[in-house]
Amino acid sequence: KSSGTYYTPDFAVEHLLDNALEPALDEHLNRMTSLGEADRVEQFFDFRVADISMGSGHFLVAAIDRIERRFALWLEENPTPSIAREIQYLHEAAKNELGELAETVVIEDGQLLRRMVARRCIYGVDLNQIAVQLTQLSIWIHTFVPGLPLSLLDHNLIHGNALIGVASLDEIRKKFDEESGTLFAVDADNLLGQAAGPLKKLAKLSDASLKDIEAGRNLMEETRLKTLETKALCDLITAQPVADDPHLKGFEFHDWSSQRAKIQGSTALRVAREILEPVSAIHFPIVFPEVFLGRTQGFNVILGNPPWDEAVVNEDKFWSRYEPGLAGLTPREQKEKIHSLRQNRLDLVQILELEIAEARLTRKFLKVGNFPGMGTGDPDLYKAFAWRFWFVTSLLIGRIGVVMPRSALAAK
Repeated sequence: KSSGTYYTPDFAVEHLLDNALEPALDEHLNRMTSLGEADRVEQFFDFRVADISMGSGHFLVAAIDRIERRFALWLEENPTPSIAREIQYLHEAAKNELGELAETVVIEDGQLLRRMVARRCIYGVDLNQIAVQLTQLSIWIHTFVPGLPLSLLDHNLIHGNALIGVASLDEIRKKFDEESGTLFAVDADNLLGQAAGPLKKLAKLSDASLKDIEAGRNLMEETRLKTLETKALCDLITAQPVADDPHLKGFEFHDWSSQRAKIQGSTALRVAREILEPVSAIHFPIVFPEVFLGRTQGFNVILGNPPWDEAVVNEDKFWSRYEPGLAGLTPREQKEKIHSLRQNRLDLVQILELEIAEARLTRKFLKVGNFPGMGTGDPDLYKAFAWRFWFVTSLLIGRIGVVMPRSALAAK
């Protein structure tokens, strides 16, 4: 509600696309115009858009359409044979798979380009595993092309806590700066460079067949293996501020060059991962290394509508999830019903206690993490997301278009 007017969600999405995505597309495509064909082919799809609290993917689906439309218009005005050949290859693969039905199905270049955009340009994170599956389903339906298998979206759309973990390479660099004397070079090539090879192959996969999908999964696994040492480093950096165990609390990073090869079997890493496992921590440079290896070193655009809740568990809301109609009872009836549920549904009591413990741990991470100003007061999630948006967006050309409460303009 603003000035007496209620805006629909679709209006909000279009507003953000107009004012964040479109200017970023202008910058990207203007730069493509100045490049030769070889560089265009290499960099054309290096336009990264993310929603790190994606829900069912409404913002991402809308972004796919905008990007596809702008890319299609640009390619009409700036013919690029290599990209045209890739689209034609997908067209022929679909027709061949359809066989006798090929003559009855119309496959347009825009459909194929939309599919390419979805896999190469779109990224998402959500703490709810079902939400991740819903987003994948939404994008599969939206980019479906008869005759072609469902696109490989497992790398780009992931389950995890976007607020807990390392947000950028700069965060790693700051940790090393705190410990003088290190000779370890904290840069993208040194931390993520080994993953560049499989990532480039993954980006060029056409997804034209089930064989391509399997090859893509193998490249994802190869990427994971090549970032194991850096992931261990990120786990240690994230968990150390909340740790009590002396092996982790006293871990020294200044000697990382000699420790990195043997870190996998260390007590410090085991303790760090025990701390992080309940909160589903993710490290952006690890889960999306290509975004931080590229020229922009961050996302071109962040979109979304992050949660505005505090990192606490409301017990009344918890019980309402499992007892429809609870909110409509009188306060006395509610108290009696919750007491009865506590006595008879010990399984739900266990879930409640687990959620309370996870919320308590989340608050600890928010207070010690890279969220300036959140060490005091209520740990509002929208404040943490505001900082996270800032740190994962490219400092060179990044734009942010998100729905936030009005207090975001005045909060510390």
